[in-house]
Amino acid sequence: MREIITKQCPDCKEDLIKSKSYTSGRTTYFWQKPWATGFFDMKRVLKIYPWACMNCGKVFFYLEDSERENIKREYETEKYKPR
Repeated sequence: MREIITKQCPDCKEDLIKSKSYTSGRTTYFWQKPWATGFFDMKRVLKIYPWACMNCGKVFFYLEDSERENIKREYETEKYKPR
């Protein structure tokens, strides 16, 4: 049996369960860096997994922890660039 990964729901404090995949049929869940430019810049697109709460039924999208740290660093450098 596959390991079930859980987190705590930010709203009701019950269990969030991570989806098995970041795709469903032809739908892919992703987040794009707003500071990235270029139509074909694939580094700006990050795949994210939906997490469903077993109590309140809400679905949340979370970035992976390793990706979040990289994005945070990029955001801090972009935030202070002159426009």
